[in-house]
Amino acid sequence: MEESQMKKFCYIILAGLMLTAFASCNKQSLPEGELQPAKGIPMELEATIGGPQTKVEFYADGNVLKSKWSSYEAVSVITVAADGSVKTIDNFTFHGNAGNSTITLNGTFTGDLSDKIVTLYPAVEEFGSEGKYGSPIQPGSENDNMRAIRGIKIGESYCTFTLLDFTQASNGGTQALGTPTQQGATVMSGDCEVMVDTDPSHKPNYLKVTLKPLTSVFKVPVTFDEEYFVGKKITRVMLTAYKGENVYYFDPSGQWFNFFSGDPAPTSASFQARIYTGSYEGTTLTGLEIEKDMVFYIPFMPAGNAPVFGPDGANKLVFSISTSGTGIGSHKTTVNLENNVTLEAGKVYRFNTVEFKKP
Repeated sequence: MEESQMKKFCYIILAGLMLTAFASCNKQSLPEGELQPAKGIPMELEATIGGPQTKVEFYADGNVLKSKWSSYEAVSVITVAADGSVKTIDNFTFHGNAGNSTITLNGTFTGDLSDKIVTLYPAVEEFGSEGKYGSPIQPGSENDNMRAIRGIKIGESYCTFTLLDFTQASNGGTQALGTPTQQGATVMSGDCEVMVDTDPSHKPNYLKVTLKPLTSVFKVPVTFDEEYFVGKKITRVMLTAYKGENVYYFDPSGQWFNFFSGDPAPTSASFQARIYTGSYEGTTLTGLEIEKDMVFYIPFMPAGNAPVFGPDGANKLVFSISTSGTGIGSHKTTVNLENNVTLEAGKVYRFNTVEFKKP
């Protein structure tokens, strides 16, 4: 046998001996009859968009926003203990054709099918050093405040939900909502059903959920004094609700405690709804150039006990704007509300044109 063939033959014998030794060691590490614990069960999730809602791809239909799933989607499947604490978090994904109202997402389920199972959109990700999860950070920013959801943690039932730090990157049209910077603000949730499929060619269990919106939108058309404002930069549009001269609260920030545990939400709340305008690079916001006519879409979250806006509740809204690098500062104008309106999730609340005149 030639030397090269001999070396090759020896390598094969050596590799075979090493493989045999590895298999022997591996077998000894598991007692007979004991299986290695499974890390999860591959599973399918059938997800349907239920009712009007504020998701990533929009079209206007009267006073509601409607949409279909896009070509890539991700949701989080969360199991919840009886006390409302989070037990497991698994992300399921979809790659396929856009435009469907129902899609099938695939993932690995690591929880217990007998627990309460909650689905959350958009999918959360782990961040920081404390094992906490939140919705995706807005592209272009490095600030963890730019997450609609923050602080979900295994073993805990409370986290933070706020829409006060989101941005609109373009002027007018519902496409302003579809920019990536607002994707994280379009939050939906639902409780999963465990479905048993008796077809032997299918998986024995799969999950099914109808996702409902948690957020809504104020649509605010604004006309600016052409000589004074146009061409300058705007960095924020904000609504503050008042009853008489007293600040009137809406948009509770404690909704997530109620969402996981079923207990009453804490009383902490926000009396403002706001949208930053422009785009982020790192932590620096470059404002959006002011045009004579603009439309702003301001996301907010009405709770189940959302107050009435109008004569019997908050009877006026103060619209304020902030400008950047122009030296003209902040400006505000007041709108008196003449009709009662109850805020509900998944709707668009449209205002007549708000005017900002030269001071």
